[in-house]
Amino acid sequence: MTKCEMCGKEDVPLLLANHRDLGMVYMCSECWGKNWHSLLSQGGGEGDSGGCC
Repeated sequence: MTKCEMCGKEDVPLLLANHRDLGMVYMCSECWGKNWHSLLSQGGGEGDSGGCC
């Protein structure tokens, strides 16, 4: 746990996200919820063996 790159909160759990404009950033769950529309999918397409059921 370190500092959210979006809001600057410290000592919070962080998520690694691929932001459309900023690239790979670590952000807290609150910022993830506010910015979900700007995040790019990390999952594969159809036929991805690691996909969800």
